[in-house]
Amino acid sequence: MEARSKETPGLVSVIIPTHNRKELLIRAVDSVLTQTYADLEILVADDASSDGTVEACRQLVEKDARIQVFRSEKNIGAGAVRNRAIELARGQYVCFLDDDDIWYERKLERQVPFIEDYSIVACRSRRIDGYVVTGGLEIKTESQPEESVQEEASISKKTLSDIFFNNGELSPSCVMIKRSHLLEIDGFDEALPSSQGRDLFVRLVSRYGDALLINEHLAAHFQQHGLPRITSTQKSLIGGWMELEKHKHLMSRRLIAWRTYMLCMKEAGLAVNWRSKLYWTGKSIVYMRPWRIMDQLKVLIFNLFIK
Repeated sequence: MEARSKETPGLVSVIIPTHNRKELLIRAVDSVLTQTYADLEILVADDASSDGTVEACRQLVEKDARIQVFRSEKNIGAGAVRNRAIELARGQYVCFLDDDDIWYERKLERQVPFIEDYSIVACRSRRIDGYVVTGGLEIKTESQPEESVQEEASISKKTLSDIFFNNGELSPSCVMIKRSHLLEIDGFDEALPSSQGRDLFVRLVSRYGDALLINEHLAAHFQQHGLPRITSTQKSLIGGWMELEKHKHLMSRRLIAWRTYMLCMKEAGLAVNWRSKLYWTGKSIVYMRPWRIMDQLKVLIFNLFIK
């Protein structure tokens, strides 16, 4: 895909990076095509897939003229393909959608009225496939998917401290951002093997002010699809430690302690043997603080006895 004309006011560019997930990609794209806000374009960023994604993308382009596809000849990572798509986008606003997630039909319609006044406008994402988040942990449950509810949603501001604590409850598949702001901060940090979303949110909020969260489930986040997820690999830890070091100068001592505690416990959770698990659990205790004691105990018990 070649670079195109200048930014179009009101247009939303939806960027979907993908790699070897053709069935999930089709589901994600279909969820965008159902949006009640129709002034959009879809940029599918194929990161050197080898599973038939090329043919699937060809069929998608034939399905709707708003879909554009570009392909990287070698695997360069989600951050890099997102950045290339940002440069190619024509929209005044940009949204990202992971290929294993979907949107409910009113997502863009609900976000556009707020975007001019905030660095980020986000919505909530419903966790699907029997997972919930508690105390910063993804815990498996037996719950079933729920339908999106047309509730009268409240809104809440998210500060930089909120982003550091738990991402401000934001995720890449749920945000809308001005394209001009993404270009000004040079998009995603491609040097980070993970935690690129939180790093992006930190830089946007620290430069352009608070984010806004629409307290309505307008997206769905799938986890039990049997395909690789970066949050369950060592790359997630490497990126987490790198991102913490990068932004320590912006964080309070309390937040540094909390984030360090969470990373130590994630090390324990991904440990391959009990010796390593106990080492990281013991190290995490150094960073326990009384103002988050219940959350910290939940994390500790989960990693030692449940996970």
